[in-house]
Amino acid sequence: MRAGIQRLATIVEAELGCDPDDGTLWCFVSRDRRKAKMLRFDGDAWCLWYVRLARGSLRWSHDGAGQPTLAIDRGQLVCLLAGAPVAARMRR
Repeated sequence: MRAGIQRLATIVEAELGCDPDDGTLWCFVSRDRRKAKMLRFDGDAWCLWYVRLARGSLRWSHDGAGQPTLAIDRGQLVCLLAGAPVAARMRR
């Protein structure tokens, strides 16, 4: 969880093969699932949010074992950040 805006944008582009400037909200979760950083470019500026849960962990399930990316909607993101389990679909 040490990466900043530039490093996270580089990960999106180089490792995930996606465009970090397309307006997508990218969420990076720590190994212990208690912390997350979210990165988004809104067309004018980069936004970086850092979340650390006081208790519980970020929980989700998906059917893409080993796949690094998932797509979730706004409601699922709110549930995820509240510590509720989320079922996500694979990002295409």
